[in-house]
Amino acid sequence: MLDDGVRIEERVTAADPPGSAERTRLAQILVSRGEARELSGSLTGALSDFQKALIAFQRRARENAGNPHAQMEAARCHLSVARLSARVGLPDQAAANFEKALGIDENHLEERQERPQAQQVAAEAYAGLGNIANARGSNLALPPAERMDGVQAARSYYRKSLDLRQSVNKSAPPSGGVAEGDAKRLTARIAECDRQLARLNGGGTSQGR
Repeated sequence: MLDDGVRIEERVTAADPPGSAERTRLAQILVSRGEARELSGSLTGALSDFQKALIAFQRRARENAGNPHAQMEAARCHLSVARLSARVGLPDQAAANFEKALGIDENHLEERQERPQAQQVAAEAYAGLGNIANARGSNLALPPAERMDGVQAARSYYRKSLDLRQSVNKSAPPSGGVAEGDAKRLTARIAECDRQLARLNGGGTSQGR
């Protein structure tokens, strides 16, 4: 069904002028198919779908620079591309997309209407960057100094993500915030970073908050 929808929309958009509503519709169908493929374990196919959708969302964001919804759609799609890139073993591509999501997001963190969504996007991006940095810090093949840099970066990213998630929960209505488990996982990751830093420092204490 989703494959048929993609094929139909691709034929329609091929004849449409740039920026058409059908192009956005195609992107939305690609996102739905990408999500289904990810759930089924077809990560490469899912990544391809999200990358194609991202092209359309980026175009819409450029053509609607004053539309916060268009900007946030592009940011969320960058997150999906980043998450899947990390899962298929492309950390540099993942990091670049997490950073792009943050770059879009910064413009909306202070806007009252878009702030909760922007905070959640930023929190996920920082957590993703933390995971990439933590993997580098856990790589026993790297020199201790490089590993320490990785763990310190991971700790900083996790801390930023945790602060944002806690801010979202404070301002959200009951049961409308970020899952409590997310905050607990981030707290555990920060504690693990502290333990790694202590070991890399030869048993010394790591930095605080």
